[in-house]
Amino acid sequence: MSGANASPAGRSHQEMSRAREARARQGEALINASPLLSKLRDAFRSRSRMMGLSLHSLFGNLFRACPSPFGRGWREAPGEGRECTLIRPFGPPFPRGRRTRTSISANLDTSNASPARSASAIARSLKRRRSHQGTKPVRFWKFLQFGMLICLGIVVGVWAVAQVSVARQPLSNWMPAGALLYLESSDFATQLRDWNRSEVKTRWLASKNHEQFLTTRLVLKLKEVYAEFSSAAGFEPDLDELETVAGTDTALALYDLGRLDLVYISRLPSAQLGQNVLTRVRADYQRRNAAGESYFVRQSGNRTAAFAIAGDYVVVSTREDLIAAALELIRGNSAGRSINQETWYEDALRAIAGDATGPVAVRLVMDLPNVIKTPYFRSYWIQRNTADLRNYSAFLSQLKRNADALEENRVLIRSEQTPILAHESATVELQRHIPDGVGLFRLWDTSSVDFAMDLIRQKFFAAGPAASIARRNAPALSFDGPVGSEADLQTRIDEAPKPSLAGALRLEPLKALVESAGLEAILHLESSLPQDDTTFVRSDAAVALRASSSWNAADVRSAVTTAVASYQSVSAIGLQWRNLASGNYTLSQWDGLLPLTIYVDGQTLWIARTPALLNSALNHSTTTAPQPGNYLARYIHSAELSPYLKIMRMLDLSDQPNYSSFFSENIGSLASVLDVIQSVSVKTNDSGLVQRQAIRYELAR
Repeated sequence: MSGANASPAGRSHQEMSRAREARARQGEALINASPLLSKLRDAFRSRSRMMGLSLHSLFGNLFRACPSPFGRGWREAPGEGRECTLIRPFGPPFPRGRRTRTSISANLDTSNASPARSASAIARSLKRRRSHQGTKPVRFWKFLQFGMLICLGIVVGVWAVAQVSVARQPLSNWMPAGALLYLESSDFATQLRDWNRSEVKTRWLASKNHEQFLTTRLVLKLKEVYAEFSSAAGFEPDLDELETVAGTDTALALYDLGRLDLVYISRLPSAQLGQNVLTRVRADYQRRNAAGESYFVRQSGNRTAAFAIAGDYVVVSTREDLIAAALELIRGNSAGRSINQETWYEDALRAIAGDATGPVAVRLVMDLPNVIKTPYFRSYWIQRNTADLRNYSAFLSQLKRNADALEENRVLIRSEQTPILAHESATVELQRHIPDGVGLFRLWDTSSVDFAMDLIRQKFFAAGPAASIARRNAPALSFDGPVGSEADLQTRIDEAPKPSLAGALRLEPLKALVESAGLEAILHLESSLPQDDTTFVRSDAAVALRASSSWNAADVRSAVTTAVASYQSVSAIGLQWRNLASGNYTLSQWDGLLPLTIYVDGQTLWIARTPALLNSALNHSTTTAPQPGNYLARYIHSAELSPYLKIMRMLDLSDQPNYSSFFSENIGSLASVLDVIQSVSVKTNDSGLVQRQAIRYELAR
């Protein structure tokens, strides 16, 4: 139907279509004119393609062919009700059931009626609809319009927040490359708070160990650096101030051990972001920009303090280029390299596999080759084993806290594969003989005969007289004190010292015997004895050598006698062996000056000071499953602390007026502070390329 013959219903359909198209064009122009609305539209369209949604499928059942709420208003134009299907979002259609287009068209069919009758039918239909609807549809649509405006505001707010928020990911992705070490914690705020309020910290700060620690060269150097940083930052960064910028996911990367150049990133709660020490001093900083993010810088002398707030994260650095690089990485700039792309970091994280992504109290990863090169590490590293560490390319240590223990896992990665000979059956056999209450045990899977001889020399034989030093020059003159006494007048300085007439310890026969037996594993047991003596502390020790072949008891006794005969006896007097029954075993005990007991059990050779500890090891029956490992150890701190402190006091006995009690007050006070630790156990597994160490600190209950 068209032209002049078009019915009122046909004209209303055409007018309605043109009105809808006009409103659509107006809405599109409005959206295009607003960058925010256009971004929201594009984002919705891209998401709707993936989800199979569209604006029509989302709102079609709600509006169908009804007028747009942003167009001519909620009242219908003449004729628009012919196609309108009004459906409420909750409940049945309004006003009475659902009126489809077919039913409405059937009621308004005027093809066989006269124009007058058709007009009257249309008027009656519209009148009935208005009487049914009344004012309720108007109130409903106004309520719906208000609700949609609220929803639109929420969407815009979420979109705005998304523009400034930072996606949560491992913090190593945001640390610039080039660091020497990387430290992170999944809940640094809790770790710091617990340490600040712990009894261990309070006792340590009051101890002699802490008092003398403050006088060391290292601490004096750190105090100078601390003062410089305090001047640059505008406040003293003590532990209380650090708590205000300590959040959950936290990481620190150190780039220079001498200058202490670092980057610190921590995820803070929204309330803490606005209430920390950095926001209080921000007015004294200069504002600068990197990667579209503002950061603040303050300098004093040759020190720099810089910080930024990126989403939920606070970023702090002591170098401006480092904080700029970190902000670039946070904003997703792929041009810069991060720590997680460093080989040493990737290898270390790969070595711990599933534990790499789990929560940890503390995790430390080090670039060992570059750390060792620094003179500061060689000067202050207390272990003094730099030569041993040169074989490793990376180091990782992570600590987990439990209610009854602290669990530390370490990983050392070698630069090259090293052959490792494992003797699991030998170590498993020796584990059966470890008493539960022994103060210290150490078990090595090793074939090193030299190591075995050194251990036997230290634990059972006196060192004997020291080897004489061949002096070729006269003693140096000293002006710091007395240069000698009257007794020195008989000492000739123009002749070499005469050789000592005393004999020496000769372990060569025993060493040859161990080599021929084929050493596979070594077990060392040691415990302090009950303190019946009020002056001295005695200890008992035992060593077991597990070999691939059986030992000959007579050959062992002969080799041990030969070892000490030259300096402990004349003509082997007092070096006789006698049998001693101990339970189901017959031991060989030496009647010489040194207490010594030997027992041979097939492939295991036992050497002990007294029969007591040896008998405890031989009669022990363990109920725990043996653990495979290249090295196993355990130290019971609660049982050995009192004898240890007594030895420390004995070492400090001196008649010098200004003598410093280093052992009893310094070392002894540290051991007393750590009495919260019940015991420490260590297990090492070595594959030749990766060495894994598991350390467990049992806490006192």
